[in-house]
Amino acid sequence: CFVEGYPECLVLYPTLIGDGDCHNYFQYNSTECGNDGGDCKAVEGLANCFVPNPALIANGECDDRWPFDYNTLECQWDGGDCPTPIEVDGYPGCFVDDPTKISDGQCDGSPMYNTPECKFEGGDCQAVGGFPNCYIDKSLDPSKVGDGKCDGDPMYNTPIGCNNEGGDCQAIENAPNCYIDKSLDPSK
Repeated sequence: CFVEGYPECLVLYPTLIGDGDCHNYFQYNSTECGNDGGDCKAVEGLANCFVPNPALIANGECDDRWPFDYNTLECQWDGGDCPTPIEVDGYPGCFVDDPTKISDGQCDGSPMYNTPECKFEGGDCQAVGGFPNCYIDKSLDPSKVGDGKCDGDPMYNTPIGCNNEGGDCQAIENAPNCYIDKSLDPSK
């Protein structure tokens, strides 16, 4: 869907653009989408680094947890807090800070590792049909995404890629990372 005011911004959920929360992942935090409609803030001295909280850059801790990954080239590897990524042997164009996570049998889901260049963590993650950016551990059942039941597994229940378990779950307002079955009343 296109976003009003951003003619080059094509995202699955246009209401997330400019909603007050920085969705720090591609395509939302991009130039085409106005860095999530201005929700992602510029970091002084780093021209192309836009994050939810600039104070976390160069704060002495490597902030590389999804969805707020500060460990990017644009943010100079969290202002130097994270190790400089290296290219993984056998995966051209796959640069990560811990190559042992590639093909280790566990889908970590980190944006740095779960890329086409890294072959979706070396095959640890599998794509879920019908959800373009939804990748889950290869040991999980992709048919649970969009099956009408909120299982609540964090690997299925991502707001963007897996669309809150394919629409099976709904977020609870003012309760971050809290999701319930879409058939339930969130006010109770």
